[in-house]
Amino acid sequence: MRKWFVVWLLALLPVLPANAQGDGIDLPTEWYILLNSGVVQRYGLGAAGVVTVTPPDVYVVDFGIAPDGNWIAYRTETGLYLDNLSDMDDAPYQLEGSTADVPPLRQDAGQTITWGQDALAYTTIYGARVAFDIASGSPRFADIATSAVKHLSWSPGGTFLAAEVENNVWWIYRRNGYQMDLAGALPSSFGTDWLDDGRLVFAPAEGGLYVLDLFNANRQVLLAEPPQLYRQPYVRQDGAILVFTRPLDDEILGETGAFIQRLEPNANGVYDVVETSANAVDMSGLKWAPRGELLVAFRDGGLNLVVNSAEGTFFVDIPVDDVVAYGWGPLRPAPVRGVSTPGDVYFRAPDPFGVLQVWRLNEDAPIMLTQAISDVNGYAIKGDQLAYASGGGLWMLSLNDPDTPAVEFAKVNNTAADLSFSPDGSSLVFATSNVVSGGVYQVSALVQTDANGEVQLNPPELIIPNTDGVDYSQPSFAPNINALLVRVMDETGGYYQLFDLASGELIDVGVYDDAHWLADGRLLAFNSTGVFILDSVTLAAIPVYTAQQETILSVSLLDSGRLGVLVKPDVVVGPSAVVLVDVPITGGAPQITAEPGYIFNPTIARNTIFGLTRAGGSIMIFDLQTQTQTVLRAPLAAMDWTFID
Repeated sequence: MRKWFVVWLLALLPVLPANAQGDGIDLPTEWYILLNSGVVQRYGLGAAGVVTVTPPDVYVVDFGIAPDGNWIAYRTETGLYLDNLSDMDDAPYQLEGSTADVPPLRQDAGQTITWGQDALAYTTIYGARVAFDIASGSPRFADIATSAVKHLSWSPGGTFLAAEVENNVWWIYRRNGYQMDLAGALPSSFGTDWLDDGRLVFAPAEGGLYVLDLFNANRQVLLAEPPQLYRQPYVRQDGAILVFTRPLDDEILGETGAFIQRLEPNANGVYDVVETSANAVDMSGLKWAPRGELLVAFRDGGLNLVVNSAEGTFFVDIPVDDVVAYGWGPLRPAPVRGVSTPGDVYFRAPDPFGVLQVWRLNEDAPIMLTQAISDVNGYAIKGDQLAYASGGGLWMLSLNDPDTPAVEFAKVNNTAADLSFSPDGSSLVFATSNVVSGGVYQVSALVQTDANGEVQLNPPELIIPNTDGVDYSQPSFAPNINALLVRVMDETGGYYQLFDLASGELIDVGVYDDAHWLADGRLLAFNSTGVFILDSVTLAAIPVYTAQQETILSVSLLDSGRLGVLVKPDVVVGPSAVVLVDVPITGGAPQITAEPGYIFNPTIARNTIFGLTRAGGSIMIFDLQTQTQTVLRAPLAAMDWTFID
């Protein structure tokens, strides 16, 4: 056990000074802390820092984070509210009024509000309550009558709910439609954790470690023999169990002293003890952090991260006092530095100083390509050339030699964005949103020098001027005709037009949420009704997929020649998981081929889905071939993805 604690100690030590300055600390996932002042703060990953996530004018008494990491449920004296953390300007949704009560018990970091797959459970003065069908905006409720509950825990599939009451007694309820039926009870257990959707690991007062099999007539399976005492079991993602343990009558350790033990299943499914820590720890106020590589000490309103090393137990102070409760965001795959992707993948993300730069994914780690002083507002790639807009200029950078400084080749408005190369790479188009001379511009992309070697600035030409109430953006060259696709915004909303570069004529394409060129010159577009393929000459739209009470997020042509359509169910409130629908272009039934789950702002390209863990969060990559997720340690808040074969 000492080995992995030493690794975490070494990982934490470099971030302690940064933490003291208010910067981010290295954690397994986002950490949420409720202060006595009634606000919830989020401690982000890496350099994400500390952010208050509840409204400043409310006093929060308890909270729970949704499994997508983008929604929070919190309770005040006026009711229970749900709030979207990715859009905090929106008013929170009131799930229940003052009848939601307040938690009668709040101790030992117990969860008094907890999200399930499609339900929310919370403690009340009479026991607990479960809200079902939240996403519809018309929730249904079921009451659980019992003594005061101090901790609630859903099974991974949302079938069972474990409720801890005083004196270490546990009641387990099974969901039955919109009701919760009593399914089992534990006369005593010092902590529990779910092994899977129907098996609960528990540690009775008299000793031993067991599994309660709720799908098998509540059969109890012995994991570790009594009278050895076991406390606070934690099930890791790999199925290993971490637990505190000590002999029954050990007078030296006392009531709160214990060793940490790891049990793993062997080939026969029987759990064996594989490691026991050499040093004892004080269990009082200790809880496992997600992934089981850290513990949290919650004592007297203060928090510490606990690291056990070969030299003993170390406490890492968290500079916050008067803590009422804490909770964790969803546990993602362990962050990595780099990832292998098909083709080159580029995106924009902030540098360590908060300036938006252009990055490229790499197996070792993402590489920051630009060194702009001000935000890169847009970029385009053609061959080995990267053009980008920053600080009122257009710049060209060689991807073959990114260490050579970029060259400014045109002066533009500070709002210049949406860059696109012509098929031959000789010119660029971009859009500006300034009031006086906004619109779509074209400029030569050839970097030319005079006799003295000085770069000659190329003059941009305004080819589609914005007019009163009409704004043009997102210009992109057609691969096979002399035309641009542009997005138009006016008082009626957003739509697309085709701009003939020879005649200057604008031709309506249609009302779509997104449209882009395919390599053969056709257009791929989608709106709230479905997905369409358009002929670039006739602009005839052929429907290839019809939306089914869902929101279409991204569409791309996959390596298989079929369409990949990312969708999520339409909901009134709460989280919604993303699924991939495989759509045959030439006929046949669409089918769901992947369920990547909760990904914020996803984009699909070839056989890969790119997105974020949450708004402003870490990069998440889902490989469609292996059906696996990867989370990158840095940078955060990626956007504006570009994929080059």
